[in-house]
Amino acid sequence: VTCLQPGGLAESSTELFADAEACCESRLSYLNVGLCNATSNGATYTGSEEWIVDYENTRCVQDCDTTTATCVLPGGIIEDSSTKTYADAAACCAAKLSYLDTDLCESNSNPASNG
Repeated sequence: VTCLQPGGLAESSTELFADAEACCESRLSYLNVGLCNATSNGATYTGSEEWIVDYENTRCVQDCDTTTATCVLPGGIIEDSSTKTYADAAACCAAKLSYLDTDLCESNSNPASNG
């Protein structure tokens, strides 16, 4: 699902937007705006690299699908807008896995950790 840029003349009943991002926010708000914007513009979305909870493995992972210098623990691409993201693993751990020891959660979320 994307916001298209077909070109040509629009019918008078067609709602127009300044850009794909505005369309995504208005008409496809259930989708991750970054993903919708990228796919609407024909680009590949690599994720926000923000942190999300991974309850199954009791850790936090990143919104990205490939390990890079800034994406240290890929958790896949978030497709919906309802998934809460966090700026770092510590904030994710505190908000979503507060029943765990903070140091343990952050260690679980760090692939370079020996813990």
